Amino acid sequence: MDLGTALRRGELLALRWRAVNLLEGKIEVREALVRGRFTTPKSRASRRVIEIGPRTQEALAALWGVTLYRGDGDLVFCHPFTGKPLDPGTISKRYLRHCCIGRQAVS
Repeated sequence: MDLGTALRRGELLALRWRAVNLLEGKIEVREALVRGRFTTPKSRASRRVIEIGPRTQEALAALWGVTLYRGDGDLVFCHPFTGKPLDPGTISKRYLRHCCIGRQAVS
């Protein structure tokens, strides 16, 4: 997913649904998860709004449709049963691997 959003891993782990605007295709970077703590971006350049493409919009919409955690303050990428932040290595295994496999099948 980070390939489609240009977000750093810590920004993905801290991404909350309130920062995702699927209708406009934008994500507002508001915080990051660093060493188990939520933090605000260090610089003004890190606080940004990025545009996402239709495939990423579809993937996020599909995720929103199946997650139990859809509130504005809920994490987009969280543990499916607890809603707590994922381990940084888990996001690659759980989400990115599926994106890459899907792309290889298409190519």
